[in-house]
Amino acid sequence: MKIFSIFWLDITIYKKLIFYICRVANNWSLTRNIQKLNTNYPKTERNFSNTHVMSQFHHSLTISPIAKNYKKKNGQPDSRCDYNEQMERKLNGYSLMWDDTPQNSSRVGEFFGFYRYKIDVSIHMILHIADSEDRLSSWKTNIGQRNRNVLYLSNAIVTIPWSEWLEIGGAKRSMGTSNVKKNLTQINEYILRNLKIPKFIN
Repeated sequence: MKIFSIFWLDITIYKKLIFYICRVANNWSLTRNIQKLNTNYPKTERNFSNTHVMSQFHHSLTISPIAKNYKKKNGQPDSRCDYNEQMERKLNGYSLMWDDTPQNSSRVGEFFGFYRYKIDVSIHMILHIADSEDRLSSWKTNIGQRNRNVLYLSNAIVTIPWSEWLEIGGAKRSMGTSNVKKNLTQINEYILRNLKIPKFIN
């Protein structure tokens, strides 16, 4: 009886171990599939038909405010100039790229938003994160941000009009690239309720 109990205990442990390994492998595979979309190559067609895939991710949100006007002094971070550059890259078939937070706190699979005051907040998914060495040469004048990681972003999956952003508790002001903490649950619910997966994800 004692031998049987030990044998059964061993089987239980093995079953738990196999389950854990499968779960880790599945998460790793999902992340690797997303990372493959990190590209400056021709756009990748995706055929998502529902929000099930999106619901698998931890929906932290990083937002970055886009200035209304260009900076007059050289050497200062110029979000308006950088944003316009990224929109141009998008039109030419290249991936969208942006700086991470000062703490480099963003993760693959999370949401990122371009915050345009009194206009809208366009939400994207973070497809890949590269080291600061991969920063664009045009960003070299952004003194003070050279140690930040580079975020590769999907095309917009939803654009939140300004009035609706405020209704769901979005910040009235944003000072620099940062993680959203206030009313994040409501914002996530809005995104998942209204998102539209683009034909070309990157």
